[in-house]
Amino acid sequence: MLDRVLDQLSRCGSSDTELYPYRLALAHEDMQGEAMLSALQTLGVPVPPELARDEPSWPQQSEIGFPGGTLQMGSPGGGGFVFDNELRSHACYVPPFRIDSALVSNAQYADFVADGGYERRQFWSPAGNAWLMRQERSAPRYWQRDGGFWRTMRFGHLSTLSGPEPVRHISLFEAQAYCAWAERRLPTEAEWEYAALSGHPAFRWGPLWEWTASPFEPYPGFEPGPWREYSAPHFATHQVLRGASFATPSRLGSARFRNFHLPGRDDIFAGLRTCSW
Repeated sequence: MLDRVLDQLSRCGSSDTELYPYRLALAHEDMQGEAMLSALQTLGVPVPPELARDEPSWPQQSEIGFPGGTLQMGSPGGGGFVFDNELRSHACYVPPFRIDSALVSNAQYADFVADGGYERRQFWSPAGNAWLMRQERSAPRYWQRDGGFWRTMRFGHLSTLSGPEPVRHISLFEAQAYCAWAERRLPTEAEWEYAALSGHPAFRWGPLWEWTASPFEPYPGFEPGPWREYSAPHFATHQVLRGASFATPSRLGSARFRNFHLPGRDDIFAGLRTCSW
């Protein structure tokens, strides 16, 4: 099968239209590779160290102010592979905002947990409260209390939680509750893209996918691509995540890439950063 595909590719033209099926297959394989690593974490299966890599140090968090303005969201196409939900470039006005330079850390999130964040229902949306009741959760997935410390299960290995490391395996509901407790909010996907494309040296993204405040909706003029089931069936029910994770192949990473998942998913490599007006 692979030999036949490679033979067809060798005789294929070089236009974006002709190469689209092959680029789509490659992108799909990249996403499945990350999904497989997430499944190994869920099952507690050890992986080679290079697959579970973490940065040795994390930047100190600060807040960045942006003046806002008109952002050209989406891709006009014609410049390589683009998923259908990123097409149809359109102008989007972004009001002034302030955003964290880095993701919320384990230490910051632990303060929320210590302050009764999972018991104080005023921080949780109705859907978040319903999710919390089903999960019977009092801390993030994989966190375990060990005396005065938190430990976490990472690919079958129990280790002490690193305070500066970004908190991971957070659902949208947990991210929203943390923001309510901190008197902050999640950024919209337009705000996130504005910050990511600004070139600001302090704005870092990539260690984890980041929940946004934006439901997954089509851009104006959306038309399904050849993989018709990729985006359209998930509009209105899923939430947008932006960025990438340590498990995302670099060729898939883009400041315009729109990831999307159901709000209750906490098995993915996702965290959050906060924002304010």
